[in-house]
Amino acid sequence: MPVLAFALFMAPGAEADCRLPDPVRQQMRQVSSLPDGLAHYNRGLDYYDYHCYSEASAELRSAVTVLSALPQPSTKEKELLGLSRSARALMEAHLRLSSDRVTALDDMLAVAQHTFPSVVKVDATMDLTRLLAPDAPQWAQLERVLLTLADQGYWQATKVVAHRKLARGEDASAYLQQQLANARRVEFGHAIRIILADVWRASGRTLEAWLLIRSIERPVGEQVLDPELRLEFLRVAAAVADGRGRTGDTEAASAAAIYEMARRDVEAGRR
Repeated sequence: MPVLAFALFMAPGAEADCRLPDPVRQQMRQVSSLPDGLAHYNRGLDYYDYHCYSEASAELRSAVTVLSALPQPSTKEKELLGLSRSARALMEAHLRLSSDRVTALDDMLAVAQHTFPSVVKVDATMDLTRLLAPDAPQWAQLERVLLTLADQGYWQATKVVAHRKLARGEDASAYLQQQLANARRVEFGHAIRIILADVWRASGRTLEAWLLIRSIERPVGEQVLDPELRLEFLRVAAAVADGRGRTGDTEAASAAAIYEMARRDVEAGRR
């Protein structure tokens, strides 16, 4: 088994008391050189990444205040104002989850539906995929958002769509093959292949999944820049190799241990 063809780097993860890692705090200080509205917006999203919703909401409130006061805002500034309002609504929904879960989920769905394609729309959508029960009524509306985001090249949405199709007994492989045929970006193409390998694994097609993982390991390492997608590769590769190893494939069993160790190292670095 060759050594993994790439080194992964991930930011440390969130702490309950919101003590952000020093590199993140340094990054947040550096954005102070940006225009005030943009600086507050970026810091708000940084706090969100570490589940610091109160701090995120405060930063985004400041962004809205600054941007609303601009006498002649540009088109970009108007767009940023809309994103800041949507992001703040998302943070407030997270803060209400423990006291009024139904309303909070509906508020998140409103952000997912009505925000234009952006990191905020994706964040709201993916938060809902983790928070909603599998049979929650909101899925009917959320799946339309997911399909749109998947068609626009957001791999996280594609992953959810594919696995929900698989769970319903639909042909998830055919859906992914069509997405792959339409992929315009190299990185999105690799993302679809990673998801396809996972779908094949879940369908019992362990040999096909394993051969696909082996074929994309080096290209993923050389061409994928998204840290979360690189981590997704390790998660899927470990699961695929483990599944194949259980059939008696000793090479896959050995690779599973290597992938799993790499995955744990990366995830430990995020905490």
